[in-house]
Order: sequence, then structure tokens, then C-alpha cells
Amino acid sequence: MILRHLRGAFAHVFRQYRSQVNAAKNIPALFSAFLGAGRNKNLLLWIPTVTTVHTFSWSRQQSNEPNIKALDELFDQNKFEEICQRLAPHKDGDNVEFLWRYARALYKRSKVAANETDKKNLVYEAFAVVERALQRGAKVSPVHKWYSILLDAKSHFEGTKARITVTEKVKEHMLKAVELDPKDSTTLYMLGLWCYEVTVLPWYQRKIASTIFAKPPDSSYEEALSFCERAEKISPNFYSLNLLLIGKIYDKLGQKDKAVEFLKRARDYIPLTDDDINATKEAKEILTSMGVKN
Repeated sequence: MILRHLRGAFAHVFRQYRSQVNAAKNIPALFSAFLGAGRNKNLLLWIPTVTTVHTFSWSRQQSNEPNIKALDELFDQNKFEEICQRLAPHKDGDNVEFLWRYARALYKRSKVAANETDKKNLVYEAFAVVERALQRGAKVSPVHKWYSILLDAKSHFEGTKARITVTEKVKEHMLKAVELDPKDSTTLYMLGLWCYEVTVLPWYQRKIASTIFAKPPDSSYEEALSFCERAEKISPNFYSLNLLLIGKIYDKLGQKDKAVEFLKRARDYIPLTDDDINATKEAKEILTSMGVKN
């Protein structure tokens, strides 16, 4: 008798279920609605147990899902290890937003790794994760940004020839990141740095490049400056290294007054990170070498 009531109960509930868009959220509500009808006292004792367990399981699943806003707040606080702990269970998943953030956190940890072996392992793991992200999110700007960063970082462990080999590919992904997000100041800075480094490439590296490419990577100080100034226009004073690079480019172009202006801004930048400390120090050294005392 009870079995027959159960069959009828579930038939009634799942007829209602088909009309709902989000089954996971609505099953508990549907059971509650059914119970309100008071069809069977035995069911009143039994079905709430199922409903409660189902609701608890669904809520627990939701609460275990990392919160993007919370992850970004942790990143701003330099809590990279905690980010990795939260995202490690999702590294083999398909959520692109989790994947590139996990790769980013691994890379940041590599910057403060205790030794070269640990640093290399973290960079290689980060690259594998961001590769997975790229396969699943080719239209997501940060994926291309962090792919380019990690491709370059990985090549550092593989020698000069390997680094030159991936040079154009690094730029290609930076350009794609900017295409998808034209207001990304940091990627614009990275493009400026890429152009600057290619322009000042030592002769022996140019010789290696000529054996790899039919047309070796090429750029100019003017192209480097255009990217850096775009970044500065979008986000004024956003990065000490961008100010430093603009000053160095103007110096290379022979525009001393402009060079001094930006080098002083880099020197006087309030340091919050290791990058800031390094930038202020280098800017001060360049200004001293130029004979600028204040």
C-alpha cells in the first residue's frame, strides 16, 4: 500500500519537476509543496528526510565552489599559496576562469621559490594549466596574457635558442589579449617591453634568430613607446616599471628632458612590491649616470 502511495507521490512530483528550469534548486521546494497537501502521514515522516539530505548535498556542493571575487581579493593580498589550495581540486576541470587564475598563482609562487628546481617545477605546472585553459577559452583575454607570460618564463629554462624560438608566439598571444581587452594596461606594458628587448637584442642573439626565422623578430623604440604610452594613458601611474621603461626609451631616442621626467616619476614611486623597489633603484642609478642630482 505504501509502495503504491510512493509511486503516486513521485509521479506527481516529477510531473511538476519537468516544468522547472533549474531542477537542483526546485526539487526541495516541490517536495515541500507536495507535503503541504498532507496526502499520507507515513510520507510526512519519510519524504522530509530525503528533501533535507538533497538540499544539504546541493548546498555543500555549491559552497565548495571557489568564489571568483574572493580569489581575486586573495591575489591582491599576495596570498598565492591559499589560491592554489582552493583551485588545485579544479586544475583538471574545464572552468577557464579557475584555470588561468590557478596558473597565475603558481607563477607568482615561482617568483619567490626557494631554489631553481622548485621555480622550474612551478612554472612548468603553471604552463600546463594555462595550456588547458587556452584549449577551452581561446576568446578569454587573461588566458592569452598568462599563456604569453608562462611561455616566455618556461623558455628561460630551455636556453637562448628556445627563448628566441618562442619570441614571436609570445607577442602573438599578447596582441590577442589586447585585442580581446583593449584597456588591459599591463599587457600593453608587456608589449612595450617585448618591443624594447627585441630592439636592444645583442648581436649574437640576432645571429641565432637569423638561423631560426626567415625574417627574425623586429621592432623599434618608437613601437615600444607607443604601447607603453597607451598603457599610461589608460591607467596613469599604474606601474613603476612602465614609467621606468618609458624613461629608458626616451633616453634611447635622445629626448633627455622626457627621459628625466619619467625616470624621476619611477624613482619617486611609492614602492609596494619587489618590482617597485627594483624600478625605483634602477631609475635612481640611471638618473645619477645622466648627472641628474634631484
